[in-house]
Amino acid sequence: MSQEQPEKKTKRTTRWSDLDFDLLLMIFEKLLDFPDIYQCGTVCVSWQSVAKTILPPFLLLSKVSLHAKEGDFFFGDFDSEYIISFDYEKSCTLFNIRTHKIHKIPLPEDYKGNIWYSSSGFWWLITIGVKPPHAISLFNPFTRDRITLPQASDLLKVREELRVITSTNPLIDPKFSVLATHSCGFKIAFCRPGDSSWTSIKGFQGICNDTIFHKGEFYAVNHRGDLFRINRGNFTAEKLALRPIEFSWHWYCNYLVELDGDLLLVARWLEDTPITCSKTTSFTVYKLNWVEKEWIQIKNFGDNFILLGKNSSISLPRNHFRDLKTNRTPLALNHFIDVEANCIYFIDDADGFNMTTKYLNKDTGLYNIVTRQFKRPSPNCYTKVTKQLEKLPSSIWGSPLNWFIP
Repeated sequence: MSQEQPEKKTKRTTRWSDLDFDLLLMIFEKLLDFPDIYQCGTVCVSWQSVAKTILPPFLLLSKVSLHAKEGDFFFGDFDSEYIISFDYEKSCTLFNIRTHKIHKIPLPEDYKGNIWYSSSGFWWLITIGVKPPHAISLFNPFTRDRITLPQASDLLKVREELRVITSTNPLIDPKFSVLATHSCGFKIAFCRPGDSSWTSIKGFQGICNDTIFHKGEFYAVNHRGDLFRINRGNFTAEKLALRPIEFSWHWYCNYLVELDGDLLLVARWLEDTPITCSKTTSFTVYKLNWVEKEWIQIKNFGDNFILLGKNSSISLPRNHFRDLKTNRTPLALNHFIDVEANCIYFIDDADGFNMTTKYLNKDTGLYNIVTRQFKRPSPNCYTKVTKQLEKLPSSIWGSPLNWFIP
């Protein structure tokens, strides 16, 4: 009589990427250091989405170091004059809009003589060599990873105008692409990891105001509101056949933002004054209707708000800052706890600085597209730099503010 074989138990395995979102969120929230949270977000796409809900957007304070006591920086009121130092070659400075704290992150030792310039998305910096051959690389201040990009002296004729975005997070997708806007926005270039040189994009018209990677494609918008799709196969810019937006005022700047899967164009209207001192007077928001091939004006975007900046705009749900009431917060979110939705939180990203101005003219604040009302820092929030201006190279004022975002 044959003995009955015991039933074999199959071992059940679960992939890391299949772990429950709420479970991961609970674990991630126990982590205290931003680098640890960011490292978790590099495991896979699903973990990255969890990390994004915890890591706050930062302001990248390009080139300028203001020695101030913690808690009174940027949006706070102050009476005393601040000291400005030219130490951007040693570290980069991030301002946490959630906790109102300043984080100075040292650059690698061999970066001495390099400058860090701006964010490129996914919490990466673009760094540029000061001296020829002007080495360019992507640097992640949290993981210390570095990716070398092609040298490009021709991209650096106006270094302060170089803006770079990546298609995806380089730590998750090694086949990412890079799109660079340079020469005051008149030229666009492209490269992939391992390329020996940048490839110029042909066919773009006008001045590039902003670029974005949306649903697998790069897009660029010019100063007239024309939208171009960047073809990575033949390196051309294709102007999309859309019904043009009739702008009623010639002083404006266009931004591209993704919101709930839709592509938005945000027009920032400026008063008719010299560009270096322009003040924002209004915003108009449009959503692209791909079927009708036209931009449709929208006057609310649900329970979301937008952080606006060239090549660094992002939309976030209102509950992204769910614990703000327990923290000291900067101007916009400190005064807008109840009206975060339908608001545009904007920064001064204009290139250049008027050296004759008594104050740093930071055109910064928050705009509610429903009420059409602004809230701005008080006049005392602007740093007095009268005595320091003449001591510093004018290039220190060339970099605009940038969002350092996922």
